[in-house]
Amino acid sequence: MDKTTYYSKNKEMRKEYGRKYYEENKEKMRIYQKAYQAKYRQREGFKEWKSNYMKEYQKEYFKKNPPDKEKQSERMKKYFEKNKDRMNAYWKKYRDSDRGKEVMRINNWKQIGVIDTDFKLLYEQYKKETHCWICGCEYTRPRHKHLDHDHETGEVRYICCMKCNIQVLGRKRGSK
Repeated sequence: MDKTTYYSKNKEMRKEYGRKYYEENKEKMRIYQKAYQAKYRQREGFKEWKSNYMKEYQKEYFKKNPPDKEKQSERMKKYFEKNKDRMNAYWKKYRDSDRGKEVMRINNWKQIGVIDTDFKLLYEQYKKETHCWICGCEYTRPRHKHLDHDHETGEVRYICCMKCNIQVLGRKRGSK
């Protein structure tokens, strides 16, 4: 007895029918899918379930298909070489953005040994300051504003002008 079914015999015909039906009812299907997805995604706990599912799926996938670090590295090098101007423009735009400036400033503080529990809050305070905490002069340029910190403990002391940071506070450090 032949085990082939109607569906397997007429596979191409069914595919063609599906394509034709989709083309004729494209808008109707989009509306239905949108409503179905909205209802499905509004279920309680869906986001958590989806997040956990994707994490588990990725773990399993990478166990079965470990990434080849050398190929990945080579692919990235080729991409950067091919798109050098585009990448340079992207990074310049990022460094000039508010977010880029914040990230670079915070990383600079961490590199020089500033210790703080909330760098975002510290950056916001730093950004808002318009006058030196010591002499009261107004900051005319962004490079005149300095975050003074204790070099031994890393604790922040002042947000001050360059002059106060070098002359007033520098002398205190040197006299210890």
